[in-house]
Amino acid sequence: MSKMNNPSLTITRLRREYGPYATSVLEHAGLIKPVEGRKKGTIRRFEILGCLPTPAGFNKLFNKRYGTTVGDLIEDAYAEFEDLKNELEEWAYNVEEHFPDKADEVGEAADALEVLESPDVEDDVSKLEVVYAPPIRKKKWGRVSVSRAARCDEACSRLGVALDVLESFEGELKMRANPDLKKKIIEVQELAHKLESHISDAENIDFPGMY
Repeated sequence: MSKMNNPSLTITRLRREYGPYATSVLEHAGLIKPVEGRKKGTIRRFEILGCLPTPAGFNKLFNKRYGTTVGDLIEDAYAEFEDLKNELEEWAYNVEEHFPDKADEVGEAADALEVLESPDVEDDVSKLEVVYAPPIRKKKWGRVSVSRAARCDEACSRLGVALDVLESFEGELKMRANPDLKKKIIEVQELAHKLESHISDAENIDFPGMY
């Protein structure tokens, strides 16, 4: 293990200064790295590799770290719906012979996910920029475990952020008062309506427990 020559700060200090995404953002920017050889039960420390930013500078790094597009948010959300559906279908298949009631319960959730088909998104809308930071997951027994319901909720959150951007974009288009933009406004409205409907449907899905 190489000797650490740079100063270090605890994760508590970094989060107090910059918030819950401190380590993710600063590591991504190459300004810190975890101190190796941490003893069990001690607070994590991070070696300082560069000049730490001001709060305003951190906000810029945050936007760079979590900057994405409406198209990517929508794609990721529906990919998660598809993954959840496939997992549930496999589960239902595996328990159908010995636990038919459970198979029916699981199958209902899979069917509800199946109807959530990804919409078509025009290129100009897909490229609209947005910042989305995924929720921070706490480790349990050394690993992060996320329930299917929580994964579905996060997918809905992604669509919700995309929906907010679409509504703002629609408002900008209307402000231009250009008759040639009427078709584009309708396209944005239809996409927003579809996302809103799918968010509502997904939030109402009852994910079965193991027993």
